[in-house]
Amino acid sequence: MFYLPSYEECVIICKKTNNDIFYETIHYIDGCKVSIFNYRIATFKDFVDNQSFELRGLTFVFNEDGGLYKRFLLMEKFFNVNENESTLYENLRNKTIVSVHEKLDGSVISFIELPNGRIIAKSKNSFDSDQARLAQSIFESDENINQFVKKSISDDIIPIFELISPFNQIVLRYPKNELALLRLRNNNTGEYLKIDHYEFRKSETFDYNLDDLMEIKSQVENIEGWVVEFEGGQKVKIKTDWYFSLHKIFTETSVREDYIIDFILDSKIDDLLSLHETESESKKFIEGVIEKTLYKKRLMSNQVDSILSKFDGNRKSFAEKFYQHQLFNICMKVISGKDKEECLVSHIKKETYRLESARSWLVKID
Repeated sequence: MFYLPSYEECVIICKKTNNDIFYETIHYIDGCKVSIFNYRIATFKDFVDNQSFELRGLTFVFNEDGGLYKRFLLMEKFFNVNENESTLYENLRNKTIVSVHEKLDGSVISFIELPNGRIIAKSKNSFDSDQARLAQSIFESDENINQFVKKSISDDIIPIFELISPFNQIVLRYPKNELALLRLRNNNTGEYLKIDHYEFRKSETFDYNLDDLMEIKSQVENIEGWVVEFEGGQKVKIKTDWYFSLHKIFTETSVREDYIIDFILDSKIDDLLSLHETESESKKFIEGVIEKTLYKKRLMSNQVDSILSKFDGNRKSFAEKFYQHQLFNICMKVISGKDKEECLVSHIKKETYRLESARSWLVKID
């Protein structure tokens, strides 16, 4: 049912996409290598072509001798209703719904175990983020959470939580720090297990059908939306108009290239896509901007790599040779230890801040 790639297969996927779509982050903790696989800006086609739906926080822990200790699943990538051909409303409405859960407005958290038995909290791609650190403190101070996580991991079950906190506010306000249990997942098969009988904070469940949700999403407030799971395992997201409005995601922004590029770079483009009918001209327009933006960004990334390959450690001679290149500042930041992806995103945002400059940027191929 679930395609769970090996470490070697994940590495191949990253290399195939030049680490610009799917990528590996390597950490060293207590003398052990820990690799997390994730995606940057990926389209539905990227996930399909690479069978990479699990590359969303998928983590591999290695022994000190380099051998694999254990793989830790998170949740596979899933999409908004009407975001792509796999989630079209007309194709989903007759499917049997297994569950409808409130989509909490926080940060996903899971835990990994090191070979020495130490258990560490992680956000989707980090052990050092503020969210991961806060989750670790909750794990260490809450005996019930602590024992539940330890028992689950020892049974090869992955508990997946949502961190909600007044210190981690996205849009909705929560009064205290909590780890709300979202899912339990079999770490060997990927199967999801029932969580109804556990006494932890959980997202609210509903008896809505798909028609109900599509109607009330424009009426309710103070909720991000819902996660719907169908028989067979497919999941979709439905977000409320109220939540979209607070994120300034509106149908009318789809005709502005500057806004669309910003949504792409901020990983909000899936929400915008879900507001448009599949064959509509507006959706085709957005998809065209996505294609051009990703192509241009990958081209820039390749150029940065090419220039950096000429760097021999001598900053002065490197600067003398490349200071006039438009990507020189990005190269120097990367040499100084900055993340290439963050530098590219920041550069593109500056280049496309206004509508006319965004249009010019999209058509200019260097």
